[in-house]
Amino acid sequence: MSHLTRDPKVRSQEIAGLLSAGRGTSAALLGWIFLHLSRNPETYEKLRDAIEDAVGLKLDASLPDLSKLRSCEYLQNCISEALRL
Repeated sequence: MSHLTRDPKVRSQEIAGLLSAGRGTSAALLGWIFLHLSRNPETYEKLRDAIEDAVGLKLDASLPDLSKLRSCEYLQNCISEALRL
């Protein structure tokens, strides 16, 4: 992009556009996930149990890192299903 223009205003607008483009899709994905989990309490419980097993939800548990979240296969399946819908 830097080879196309040297105008800092244009660069700033292009970067802002790139950053905001991902925000809407992520929000839509989360919205679909929460909608379906609210309509399917058994799926919510299964997902909660899977995350608890992978990450731990105890008071003294550390914050989950990306590798722990990626290891939660049921979470990945829920995300894929929401994207499919």
